[in-house]
Amino acid sequence: MPHSGTVPVGTYPGTALGSAAKHFQHAFDGPYQRSALSATTQPPIYCFHLSRLRTPGPDVARQKGDNMLARIRRQRPNGMSRWAMQFSFMSIAVSLSLAAAPGALAVTLHVDASIKSPGDGLTWATGMNDLQAALTAAAIPGSGVTEIRVAQGTYLPTVRTIATDPRSVTFRLVGSVALRGGYAGISHADPDEYLPSTYVTALTGDIAGDDATNGGPGNDNSYHVLLADAGPAGELHFISGLTITGGNANMSGNTLECRGGGLCVDDSSYISLTDCVIANNRATLGGGLYKNWGYTSIQNSKILSNRATTYGAGMLQEGGNLVVNACEIAHNVAEAGGGGGVDTDGNYTIENSTFMHNYAGGGGGGVRNLSSYATGTLTNCLFSHNVAVSGGAANVGSVVITRCTFEDNTVAYAGGAVIITNSDSSGSSTIARSLF
Repeated sequence: MPHSGTVPVGTYPGTALGSAAKHFQHAFDGPYQRSALSATTQPPIYCFHLSRLRTPGPDVARQKGDNMLARIRRQRPNGMSRWAMQFSFMSIAVSLSLAAAPGALAVTLHVDASIKSPGDGLTWATGMNDLQAALTAAAIPGSGVTEIRVAQGTYLPTVRTIATDPRSVTFRLVGSVALRGGYAGISHADPDEYLPSTYVTALTGDIAGDDATNGGPGNDNSYHVLLADAGPAGELHFISGLTITGGNANMSGNTLECRGGGLCVDDSSYISLTDCVIANNRATLGGGLYKNWGYTSIQNSKILSNRATTYGAGMLQEGGNLVVNACEIAHNVAEAGGGGGVDTDGNYTIENSTFMHNYAGGGGGGVRNLSSYATGTLTNCLFSHNVAVSGGAANVGSVVITRCTFEDNTVAYAGGAVIITNSDSSGSSTIARSLF
């Protein structure tokens, strides 16, 4: 049986937890303001006073619905980790500064691929049927658009970033505009019902429509399904309820077209992903997701079956800070490098997540971080059946590992479960209350 304080195998959270935004309700002391949207049908938005941060208390156990989350929280007497509290949701606190300027009217656009006669998008009844049209409208200065809601269906990018290259089509994110999928849409009595696992909103790079025949993303797929590459430092991107699939950034050299098949964020922005699935994408670096510096939060999401010809198959974050919570990261393959699931050289906090059946042709089948200056925490995670040359589950530098379970991980060289290499002689690592 697992060591006392370790969640038993089989009960680890994947996307079964409720909206990750619920996690923040008890993490702040003092008044908060919630959006007028219904908590039962919308991904909640909270605006908190960051100056009054505290760790979650026992009242978390009274949160209805998320009993698993409550049990995990009771096992963490110190509450959320420092990085999780500092960043975790700076992105939501900065909050979704999705509020328009004082006196301005915040505009929400609605997109449903099944609409036959598109309108202005201001309501579902007058909705658009083209996501690109909504993004273009939102990018117009003074538009007032703070949110785009996208109904179930499949959406393909159409706008090129390189005029002469048809594979450069992508959905380019608009700063401070929330992009939310997983809505029921006009075919249902309540088009605002939010249930991403049922109302699948798929953004795909399969622009030729042949991935099913070819067995995955081919050389005719778009480089990136979603792209953010021109925003100022600190710009906010909030994504929820989307399935991101079919990108293939398979070029070589020091170009964007070799990074981030599913999502490529090449600026030092804040990005938050909640209730998303990033699956079946390919790239030279960062198959599912690539992030260059800045802050990244991934909550209650799945990163599945992505591939990188070098490293960072599930995701690659170069520098900055990364928070991963309540995620399933599985079946990702880094062919010739490290980090089958997650590869990062910045600070990272990974909690309440599962890493299963990932492969790395270098170090760290599940997680790799070899930075001499970064620190990381792995808390209440399951690492199972991952394979690597070294560090079957993890190949890391300075790290604190608490209440984790490692089982049936395999290596060709050393560190069947974990190999720790403190590049910095002053670095230190701790493993506590974990099962091997």
